[in-house]
Amino acid sequence: MVFYSLSIVLGLYTHLLSILVAIAQGIYLVIIEKFRVSKKIVSYLISCFTAILLFSPWIFTILNHSSGAKAALAWLDKTAKLQENLISFVNNIFNAIIDFWFVYNYFPNLNFPNLRFGIYIKPLLLILMVYSFYFIYRKTSIKIWLFILTLTFVPPLLIVIRDINANSGSLSQARYLIPCYLGISIAIAYLFATQIKNKFRNLWQKKFWYLSTILLISFWDFILCN
Repeated sequence: MVFYSLSIVLGLYTHLLSILVAIAQGIYLVIIEKFRVSKKIVSYLISCFTAILLFSPWIFTILNHSSGAKAALAWLDKTAKLQENLISFVNNIFNAIIDFWFVYNYFPNLNFPNLRFGIYIKPLLLILMVYSFYFIYRKTSIKIWLFILTLTFVPPLLIVIRDINANSGSLSQARYLIPCYLGISIAIAYLFATQIKNKFRNLWQKKFWYLSTILLISFWDFILCN
């Protein structure tokens, strides 16, 4: 409980929206405990309360300088259509896996139209992500797949609710969706690792998964290095 409280505090001090992860974990725990007030639920609530107390100095600082905080976040309140936010959200998810267009930020005069083939890969990436979550759901216990699902979908869902109420564009900001990217990455990594280690796969099937893993990691490394 102590370590969990500290992890929440460190998360809040480094990234305020990590509170969305704590909420997602709370929802996960409530479902796992079948909506009963168990010892784990009580421990979670105590940990959250302790974390809020330890974070209270920063809360008071924000309240005392609310005008500055509002000015710094004013750009989030710009009117944005939900449809545009959802499109940006989906594009950010795809680009978090393989970004075929980032290179133009560094080489704007580059005439290399073949990079545009990335738009045709997006349907394949969507199939890969959906199948990864389906695979985890079928092959793991509820404690595993539910944890990954809540980590992936609860934070963006809360942001969507905020955007609808405030008519803002938070969902279009990639840096607010890191937990979602992490959940997707875990699901895909589990799928690939399981398929590679499967003893009942024939040689060609294993080669396919090995090659797919190498290509995916290569794209990620290429993006990170640049």
